[in-house]
Amino acid sequence: MNRKRVEIDLLLINFLTGILLVIVFTDSLPWLRVILSIPFIILFPGYALMGALFPGKDSLDKVNRTALSLGFSIFIVVLTGILLNHLPWGIGLHSIVLSISIFTFALSVTAWYIRGRYYPDERYNVGFKSVRLDFTNSFKPPTKVHLSLFILILCAIIAVAGGYSYMMADSSEKQPFTEFYILGIENRADSYPLELKLGERGEVTVGIVNREYEATNYRIEVVVEDNKTYELFPIVLAPEEKWHGELEFIPEPVVKRQKVEFWLYKDADRSGEVRYLWVNVKA
Repeated sequence: MNRKRVEIDLLLINFLTGILLVIVFTDSLPWLRVILSIPFIILFPGYALMGALFPGKDSLDKVNRTALSLGFSIFIVVLTGILLNHLPWGIGLHSIVLSISIFTFALSVTAWYIRGRYYPDERYNVGFKSVRLDFTNSFKPPTKVHLSLFILILCAIIAVAGGYSYMMADSSEKQPFTEFYILGIENRADSYPLELKLGERGEVTVGIVNREYEATNYRIEVVVEDNKTYELFPIVLAPEEKWHGELEFIPEPVVKRQKVEFWLYKDADRSGEVRYLWVNVKA
């Protein structure tokens, strides 16, 4: 079969995914990020999966393909969040977007390859002329295959949601931990000091919540470009006690993108927890 072809639907979702990646990692155009995030989360990964599983035009009509794409997208996003929660990267905007983007791209390539094994008049295409017919046919009694797929996706979503809820409830009840987070000014997550001038101070709000089930001593270190610039201790918290504090930092006197790390240590533990920001220092 001819591999030199363009699958417009797969090309479009990967093009939009690429734009979203650039926007997220450059922290620009927040309004466009919100718009692109909606189909990125609820449609793209599931659509790419359906493209790989049902490459033929007669294997699944467009209405059912869309419905399954929406359902499996939710399943994929939830599952990705669960996996990231157990990996060093954790659940964050960058890790979520990058993981789902890689998944979508890999399945798109797979779908493109499998479609290439079909003759042009047999492979699935986006052609919009048949949408009305597919919509009409969608009201007909479902086939055993379609019914099985819908039952499968429903069970998968329920299983993942239930398992995740149980895991979170079980871990919060039995495993001690400490909540540690960094916010911008006024306790807002969208006001980090990401752009500073030479000599300008950056300010963040640090939050700590003691879930260790015992009184715990904490220590905070601020590290700029691998150089410790500030240390705050002791912070003594009783079980379930919360602490918020404002910390300032001054980037290195160099015009470049700098990494600012906030390390949290508890008691005599030398292996701390870290949160960090990338700050662009300009002249």
